[in-house]
Amino acid sequence: MRRIASLLALVALTACSTDIDQSTRPDNIAGTYHLASLGGAPLPAPTVVDTTTFQLESGGLVMTANGMWTEELAFTTLSPTGVKQATTSSGAGTWVILRDQAYIAFMDRLNAYSFSGVGSGNMIVLETTGGQRMVYRR
Repeated sequence: MRRIASLLALVALTACSTDIDQSTRPDNIAGTYHLASLGGAPLPAPTVVDTTTFQLESGGLVMTANGMWTEELAFTTLSPTGVKQATTSSGAGTWVILRDQAYIAFMDRLNAYSFSGVGSGNMIVLETTGGQRMVYRR
C-alpha cells in the first residue's frame, strides 16, 4: 500500500511541477518528437557525469500507438584529458499513460530501468536521474 501511495504522490508532484498546459493533454501521444532542451538550456547542452563532460547535440523520441517507444541521443564527450569523442545512445521499451493524467511510465527494455515523464499537446518532458528536464517537442 505504501508503494501505491508513494507512486501516487510522485505522479501528483511530477504533474504539478511541470510547465505544461494542463488543458491540452491528449488521449494519444503517439508520434515523433525532437529533443529541444536539457535542464532548460537549448541544444547543444552541456552536462557533467562523474568526471566526464557531455555535450548533448540532438535527440529523438518515437512513441507508437501500441505502447512502444525508442529514443536516440547524440552527444560529444570530453574526457578530463581533453579528448573529444562523438557518441550515440539509444533506449527502447514500453510506455503507458497512468489514469487519465498526462503522467507517462516508461520501461527501458534495452537498459533495464524505468523512468517517468509528462506528456501534453505537442510536448513530452522527461526527468533525468540527475534531476534535469529533457523537453521533447513534436
